[in-house]
Amino acid sequence: MKSNALISWGLLLLLMACGQRQQPVEAPIVLQSHPTPAVALPSPPKPSVYESPAQFSASKLYESFAASADTVLRLPGHSYHLSWRVRLDTLRPLTHITPPDPAKHFQGDTSRGFQGYYTVEIRDSLGHRLGRRTFTKADFYVAVGPELAISSEVELPRLLGYSEPLGGLLFSLSFNAPGTDWYGEAVLLLSSTGQVRYLGPGAEVGGAEVAVTLASDGRTLLTGNQIRHVGRPPIPLARAGAELRGAMLLNDTLALLLYEPGQARTRPDGIPYLEATPAQQRQPNAFVRDVRNGREVSHFRYDGYYEELGYIIPYQIVSQAQTVYLLDDAKGVYALPLRRPTAGRMLPFASLVRAAGPPAASEVSFELSGLTQHYRFLADTAQATKLRYQILKD
Repeated sequence: MKSNALISWGLLLLLMACGQRQQPVEAPIVLQSHPTPAVALPSPPKPSVYESPAQFSASKLYESFAASADTVLRLPGHSYHLSWRVRLDTLRPLTHITPPDPAKHFQGDTSRGFQGYYTVEIRDSLGHRLGRRTFTKADFYVAVGPELAISSEVELPRLLGYSEPLGGLLFSLSFNAPGTDWYGEAVLLLSSTGQVRYLGPGAEVGGAEVAVTLASDGRTLLTGNQIRHVGRPPIPLARAGAELRGAMLLNDTLALLLYEPGQARTRPDGIPYLEATPAQQRQPNAFVRDVRNGREVSHFRYDGYYEELGYIIPYQIVSQAQTVYLLDDAKGVYALPLRRPTAGRMLPFASLVRAAGPPAASEVSFELSGLTQHYRFLADTAQATKLRYQILKD
């Protein structure tokens, strides 16, 4: 999916504004030291991008793209002033050669781009520096791979939250090859002095449906390849004989992992696929696990659907009913009670009542989209399996 015009893209970047600093953004939510919830912050504005002519002076090569952003994170008793500066150095080209892989019908490729620098400075409320650290693109190879990291522009990291139990500030860094839908995310957990607690993958286009999530008590972190919980080894998301299709934290103690069983194969045109037996296609592929000890609590069969850019799991967590609802377009809705995950069951469409009129006082309304239909559901908070629905028109 990589663009064939990476060199032209590199030249286009040269006409961007340099070193523009934004006013500090204050976190809108005050965090408790224990429990320590995540804090949602507004995404930093992206630097302006300007169109350029096809030809211009080579002296432009001595310019570099840079952007900065400041955030004030207020916590009980103290606060942090976080300053990020990112810079693309067009005087330092990078190249990565991916060798051919005949087993996968891959002929090899070459990725080209420019070096990028990501510098963070952390200060206390009095302005004293607590830590400073600079990352290069090579630091993020472990998360998104050298091919994507090199091909990408640089973007300002986004603060996802703060966790005292996990010992750090949680950031998301986006990597996207210009002019393509090739995207990946790196997850970075830093201590207040700038020490790396964790660096690994997050979401990626065409990959599993995984949203990087920090539990509300701050003790659990879901990344693109593992579940990290205070006081225990990480729980890997990979499973033998299957590919991960999705993962989500249901609450502070439970996670749902969804897989597609089968053996990885590659077609002659280079497109990968899974070869599964009829028995594998019927076996349980969704597993509820306790994040505190890694133990499997329950399992069941569930199928989402594929879209152009990946696998989709339409679901809704209804806290008032303490239930997770997962839409299966062909069958109905799987209701998974959080207090008794072993009691989950499929609610076929034929057993559901068509909704008419507004929700009752005891009902909660939510919408889910399947492959062919868009639905509105009304869940009874007193009886979670009592579900009404209607099909909405586009």
